[in-house]
Amino acid sequence: MHWMSESFADLAMLPPYNTLWAQLIRQGPQPEIVTEGVTIEYSIVGNTYSAGKTDFWDYVQALFGVNPPPNVGLTGATLSGEMQPQGNHFIIEGIPLTPYRDNELNTQYPYQLAHLVARDNETGEILAETTTVAPVSTETHCEACHADGMRESIATGTVETNILALHDRKEHTHLMDSRPVLCANCHASNALGMPGNPSLPSLSRAMHKKHAGEHGDDDSAGNGFSLGNSVQGLLALLSRGTDLSPILSDGGTENCYLCHPGLQTQSLRGTMAAAGMTCTDCHGSMRDVADGGRRPWIDEPRCGECHGPQYAENPGKLYRDSVGHGGLYCEACHGTPHAILASTEPNDNIQNIALQGYAGTLSDCTVCHGEVPSGPGPHGPGGGGPPPAPSPTPRPGHGDHHGYVKFHGTVESLPAGGLIGTWTVNGWTVNVSDHTRIDEKKGHVTVGAVVEVRGQRTGDHTIDAAKIKVKKPGEGRNYVSFNGTITSPDPCQPPSTCDWTVNDGSHNRTVHIRPDTRIEQEHGPPVQGAMVEVRGWQKADGTIDAYHIEVKSSGSDSVGYVKFHGVIRELPASGLIGDWRVDDIWVHVTEKTHIEHEHGRIRVGARVEVRGIQLADGTVNATKIKVKVKDD
Repeated sequence: MHWMSESFADLAMLPPYNTLWAQLIRQGPQPEIVTEGVTIEYSIVGNTYSAGKTDFWDYVQALFGVNPPPNVGLTGATLSGEMQPQGNHFIIEGIPLTPYRDNELNTQYPYQLAHLVARDNETGEILAETTTVAPVSTETHCEACHADGMRESIATGTVETNILALHDRKEHTHLMDSRPVLCANCHASNALGMPGNPSLPSLSRAMHKKHAGEHGDDDSAGNGFSLGNSVQGLLALLSRGTDLSPILSDGGTENCYLCHPGLQTQSLRGTMAAAGMTCTDCHGSMRDVADGGRRPWIDEPRCGECHGPQYAENPGKLYRDSVGHGGLYCEACHGTPHAILASTEPNDNIQNIALQGYAGTLSDCTVCHGEVPSGPGPHGPGGGGPPPAPSPTPRPGHGDHHGYVKFHGTVESLPAGGLIGTWTVNGWTVNVSDHTRIDEKKGHVTVGAVVEVRGQRTGDHTIDAAKIKVKKPGEGRNYVSFNGTITSPDPCQPPSTCDWTVNDGSHNRTVHIRPDTRIEQEHGPPVQGAMVEVRGWQKADGTIDAYHIEVKSSGSDSVGYVKFHGVIRELPASGLIGDWRVDDIWVHVTEKTHIEHEHGRIRVGARVEVRGIQLADGTVNATKIKVKVKDD
């Protein structure tokens, strides 16, 4: 998963920079990797441009010292073109990709699809083609601690400038006077290949060490957020009516998702995550990651530590760089590190379903060989199939976790007459004894409850439970956010309970309205035909339990929610209330429009970002306008 900064005006960590690798295999009893006489073309499905979806090109010169044309990345890559041969594979590095499709600029799609086509150089004939994921997200939740009014904040109007002002106060720097700021100029980043200032900690170490210590120095799990800012910050945000859902936890993935993508993106999505493993099972706590002996992006968890030598990486190489079975990269069959197949994200599974008819590790020998060959298989005798189920890496000071299992699931059956006995949780047989600790702080044990189970594996899908914890409503389900139009003729409102039908542009979705669903109605009531943004938890049947709905427009005159960048061409004769012309679009500004002009005054010629509701006549009712470039 590549994370890129959402805005580059004040503070930047990573640019738009996706990289694709490909290997072309000539099928036969002795398959061959082909690198000569062919060309591999790439394109991003439904995503043909990036300029205007991000302000990266407005600040690239100041941040990186180069000035590529719009839609051209730092390496010269574009959103379509030809991959370059490199050793035993093809590569395109630094695609300037954003998570916004051309026809849905207001909705992030973190799992963009790349289409690859291999052609014969002489004839132009298509030899093979495939579709794979090009993941990108801007999701992070710095506002949980750094929004105006939060504990770790100096109120400046934006999260980015709050962070810079706090850095200036605590570290005696002058970053607010040096914007835009690229963190890696001072703090080394192996992701960018920038050495930084050798007297300062790397960006990864500085971030993890600082935030591991925030109000959590006594946290035995080493996750400072879990007892500090994540709880207090998010509760405060919720009380102020933000659209974050509560993610209170005793550590693990939920806390990592405060800074990494994310609660909506769900970047940890592979088969191990589906089995209940979390970030800390492989990476350790935040303090472990901040350990000065680790090199970010270089010292990473190794498959062989859990799965054994048959499944180990090449000596001295990371999983992503390791090869085997005739020179194939491990990722060619197993997927990427955080999306080991089968993935919970459907787009990750498209390629292998097309190749072998089902999701999961590429294990159908005929895909490459055309037949089922004799021999020991890709991982040696007994290793032809998927690797054995992993045990989480032991945390320092927690002893030997051989046979240890941790997973989330739904209680399917309980013993008669109490809780001691045999449970069924997601198909697992869970043996509960007098020694099993059962935590019911967030709910009672019932059939249908979502629980976290920890214990020792004693057989195939059998576990002796050491601890069972009831999870709060929403945990264990998929977070979703989408925009659409209410099609229900008479939608109810809380505290009533009912179902809405909301069309997201492709199909109708059932949205459950509960007594605690929060509905923002600044732009009108939720009536049939109103444009709304829905946030909630998707259930197994595809319906959504809504916890937050925002009415974007109310009425049949609206087309959809839009966000765009442009230059102010005309302003009202007096004041700012009235009609503006931004590029060739008329923008209606009212007293309710939020105008940010921290980076320069409102004037003809200023570049701005406009957000609002596009009407049927092409004009826009602005909800927010932000000046993007400082005055000269």
